[in-house]
Amino acid sequence: MLPLLTYQQLLPYVDGSSPKPAATIVSGDTSTANPAYAKWIIADRKALVRLQASLSGEAKAEALGHYTYHAL
Repeated sequence: MLPLLTYQQLLPYVDGSSPKPAATIVSGDTSTANPAYAKWIIADRKALVRLQASLSGEAKAEALGHYTYHAL
């Protein structure tokens, strides 16, 4: 699994070296969506899907309900 995550540049989202950024950027009185947050969510979901696809039987049942790779 590690070689696949490394090859697809997803390992930082799994090992915690790429922490989840804030969902919004606040500048003065203005709040805007953080594009880094959206990118992080997509990468984390890709890692989660790849892990879930590699699980079987009981392990899959345990993985249900987790929405981030790190939570799993």
